[in-house]
Amino acid sequence: MKQTFQRAELLSAMQAVAPIVPGRTNRPILANVLIDTVAGPPSLVGTDGECSIRVEIPQPFGAKYGKALLPCARTIEILRSMSGDSVTIEVTDKHVRIDGNGAEYKLGLEYPEMYPPVPQLDLQDGPHYVVDAADLRRCLRRTAFAADTDRFALGGVLLDFRGVKNGLELAVVATDTRRLAVSLADCIFGRPEDADPSGCHPIVPARAVSLILKSLADFEGQVRIAVRINEVLVSIGSTLIVSRCLEGQFPNYATVIPGSYQYRVQLQVGDFLAAVRQARIVTSEESRGVRFEFGSVDLRLTSKSAEVGESVVELRLPQAGEPGPTILLDPGFLADFLRAIDPDWTIWVELIDGDSAAVLRTEDGSIYLQMPLSDDP
Repeated sequence: MKQTFQRAELLSAMQAVAPIVPGRTNRPILANVLIDTVAGPPSLVGTDGECSIRVEIPQPFGAKYGKALLPCARTIEILRSMSGDSVTIEVTDKHVRIDGNGAEYKLGLEYPEMYPPVPQLDLQDGPHYVVDAADLRRCLRRTAFAADTDRFALGGVLLDFRGVKNGLELAVVATDTRRLAVSLADCIFGRPEDADPSGCHPIVPARAVSLILKSLADFEGQVRIAVRINEVLVSIGSTLIVSRCLEGQFPNYATVIPGSYQYRVQLQVGDFLAAVRQARIVTSEESRGVRFEFGSVDLRLTSKSAEVGESVVELRLPQAGEPGPTILLDPGFLADFLRAIDPDWTIWVELIDGDSAAVLRTEDGSIYLQMPLSDDP
């Protein structure tokens, strides 16, 4: 193989692949990125053995097509250090040569045939779903933080494709049993023959979700999601992410969301988040709770820690009304959700009493449920 690439474009693709490449692994070949100019559009591929990413790169110049393995971290360092517009990669019998603007590097040769294969997403090979990128980005941002890092089946995000009255809906859900986040998006079947009212319900690992969010950052358009046996494929423009699905039973999230409330108040997200952050300052690991007292005209947030001190923060309610319950909540958990919402938006806070879950609802149907902390000393 001998091909000439635009340096900036190759560097950008390498940086997109890099997050999945393991820094330490008992399979040294996974520390490399595969560059492939043979099969389909030229692309870079990285994998950790469980999750893979393929990023297409602009067509290079050169008649010798082929494949090569490049050490990820070192190649990024090389490309960053170069100043020219183009870079040539050549594979010889003994090494991989990287040449550009007067700088030449010869790296050890590894065999691309030993690299794990990464599936292609053939949209004619089985059903797939289509979701707007902005909707998927919003849903993942509002839920991924609630995934459990300790329990295997809850260590990811549920993509619940389900039939609804007007067609098809995607519910994105995450929980660690102390909090639950649900966000909804419209979606469609990729092909009319894919229509299946029973839907499908893959659990995507947290690391793959992080990779999807990074790939969605600047992308506008449609995202295609295919679910195969024990794996999910997500096509985002010129990027394909393939991940194994988590096994296990995800909780029936719909049954834990209260259908009624005794108290309801509307708050502006930015003001509410600012008050939560202020009240959190004097909390500690031993006394991490903030007491939320819903009065008739204001919300009073109090926190107290023997190691730090105490605080009182008051937030004026939009309109006077009957006082509500007092509830003790983890401010860090609450801030995780509020940060994912536009600060100019308003949300509804719904309570039954101080011992039941607090429920927050957004204008567009997202739901966040958080269990109260114990008030025992």
